[in-house]
Amino acid sequence: MTAADVRPDAVAPAGILVDIARCIGCRSCEAACQTYHGFPPGPAADLGPQAWTYVALRRLRTARPHMSLGDGGKHQRTFKVQCMHCLDPACASACPVGALRKSARGPVIYDAGRCIGCRYCMVACPFQVPRFEWHRPLPVITKCNMCAERQARGAQPVCVEACPAGALQFGPRADLLLEAARRMRAHPGRYVPAVYGAEEAGGTSVLYISDVPFEELGFPVVVREAPVGVHLEGARQGPRRRGRPGRHAHRRGGPQPEATRAPGVRSSGRPEGRDPSMTPGRHRSSGRLCLWLMVLGGVAIAVRRYLYGIGAVTALSDRFPWGLWVGFDILCGVALAAGGFTMAAIAHVLHARRYQPLVRPAVLTGFLGYLLVIIALLVDLGRPYRIWHALVMWNPRSVMFEVAWCVMLYTAVLALEFG
Repeated sequence: MTAADVRPDAVAPAGILVDIARCIGCRSCEAACQTYHGFPPGPAADLGPQAWTYVALRRLRTARPHMSLGDGGKHQRTFKVQCMHCLDPACASACPVGALRKSARGPVIYDAGRCIGCRYCMVACPFQVPRFEWHRPLPVITKCNMCAERQARGAQPVCVEACPAGALQFGPRADLLLEAARRMRAHPGRYVPAVYGAEEAGGTSVLYISDVPFEELGFPVVVREAPVGVHLEGARQGPRRRGRPGRHAHRRGGPQPEATRAPGVRSSGRPEGRDPSMTPGRHRSSGRLCLWLMVLGGVAIAVRRYLYGIGAVTALSDRFPWGLWVGFDILCGVALAAGGFTMAAIAHVLHARRYQPLVRPAVLTGFLGYLLVIIALLVDLGRPYRIWHALVMWNPRSVMFEVAWCVMLYTAVLALEFG
């Protein structure tokens, strides 16, 4: 029987057990990962496109002797950081084109050939693991794959092989949980009675045991479900009632009622007549100039984005992969287009014929609104030439998949209606 004959459900999902009490901070795991993947050598301070794992250092509030280093490591702890390879990964559920998937062997695998660069996986990940190539014109997502290609050959990840202190152990996840429980029973005063990753985010393939509370080491508190509902004090209190503005305003020198104005006198007290500054042609020229400046500015930003990457024209980062641009796109483009559908529904569905003359301008406005959304996506997506992937690479679990189809269908309907 070959590896191809083995059914996915017959493969025991593997994982990695990280024993923080044994880690000595030598960074051998980090160096092995860099060598294997061809990344630049040297210590890393965070995950990145060329740093799929790194060794974090945390200062302790209370000194505790280290298992291997003794008093020499009592003021700090080090541990390996990488993708947690969740059992039910949020990144895979969020990706609209299925570029991320959970394999039967354990790793969460990324397919760069499918990715459109929407960065929704970065927003969905509770551990903030995926990284983006912000300064490349056609960027992709990067993350640890737990050496999935080595596992397919029957080998273990290079980081596990390189660890000289036995802080990393590779094997079936069920066996790793039993090993973690065995170590805690054998040394009840050394380890915190908890396995990080056993239930966090529904369970992960990378597990941690530690002699220091995980909260003190800065591990994120991740639950199975996000809390729902936020109660705000005073939320039901309405605004304080005030008097109507403008009442008795004429007694305080404000605008006078029409009946008390002198003939030929404006409310401001000046004689009526045409104001030279209110000439329509002058305002029309100023408005066109402002619009052209905005268009030229947008073209310049788009050119710079395609030459130097999204990071060259925005302040987005791995911690904040979405920003005001997405909000602007939704609030302006989609909200503007909603008017076209609303007016068409009033005229055609509710048979309000008096609004029939407004339907065509409203549909045109909605069509232009969705065109604005598509243009914004072409600038915002990492690989916009793959925008069609949502048509053939389906992931119905993704909210973004529904959004992509809504944008395409609404634009098609508006184009047919306007045509």
